[in-house]
Amino acid sequence: MPKSKSKSKKVEAPIGSRTGGVYDVKESGIEFRHMPQLPTPKDGAEFLSRMKSNFELNILEQPSDTDLVFELKGVDVSFANALRRIMIAEVPTVAIEKVYIFD
Repeated sequence: MPKSKSKSKKVEAPIGSRTGGVYDVKESGIEFRHMPQLPTPKDGAEFLSRMKSNFELNILEQPSDTDLVFELKGVDVSFANALRRIMIAEVPTVAIEKVYIFD
């Protein structure tokens, strides 16, 4: 009896799934967009030029003088998280020093 040879194809994962991507936050939800990873920038000027070419900030609404609804596009999740942490840290807090209770 002749042996049957099974042909198996090696299936590789898409490049985007191995290299990372960007999260897009939309009204309908969060979408992950796979993107090929770029090599590490050689200096600060190259880093800034890359960031400027991809960065997009859209102001969606300003309900009051102290509120702002916006979206960031084309930035890494770590950058968006750092911005979120900075904004939280800069919010003034109220501390109560003395409490008087009268009967």
